[in-house]
Amino acid sequence: MTKVDNYWILLQCGNDDSAIIGYLPDDVPPKRKLKNNKKILDQFPEITNLEFNEDYPDNIKLYDFVDNTMSLLIVSERVKSVFDDQGIDLVEYIPVNIYDHQQNLAGENYFIINILNIQPIIDMKKSKYKMSRLQKDQIQFINDLHLNLDSVDPEAKLFKASNEKVYHYITNEVLEALKNSGITGIRAVKAEGWDGNTLSFL
Repeated sequence: MTKVDNYWILLQCGNDDSAIIGYLPDDVPPKRKLKNNKKILDQFPEITNLEFNEDYPDNIKLYDFVDNTMSLLIVSERVKSVFDDQGIDLVEYIPVNIYDHQQNLAGENYFIINILNIQPIIDMKKSKYKMSRLQKDQIQFINDLHLNLDSVDPEAKLFKASNEKVYHYITNEVLEALKNSGITGIRAVKAEGWDGNTLSFL
């Protein structure tokens, strides 16, 4: 039986010297559309160009997970390969190239991950949170997260919560596969009991 301790929240890069992506270019859909758990790949160009944030001129290193200010998962082809090996589906990979502060190509074969899988994993009775005023069915802030797995698909390995669109949930099995493959820049925190702020770095 799957236990709550099997689930982690996977965030953007956990290394202080990571290059930081600050925004999406004007010719692609806004970031909010990447939080709707709907197919969007065909609205992007064949390759989307992202740039290092000029507000962080000393942050120039690219890891397999790329830091960003948009709460997106921007990952290398190596991460995609691990996810493919783990049989992760219901996800779109939006191809991107990444350019440095001088507009030089710093990384290619990267992807923005658009997760289509949603699961009712948050225990709305035990958790402490604040609901959004604009989206009445969505959580805006989490202060004490607790999970309820009664209706969660045990085969779901990478997904978002049905009533909270920002965070990405991942199973311990997949997280271990990432670490065993030498993937860099992983940042994750145990989901059960998370206070919405404290992070653990892996």
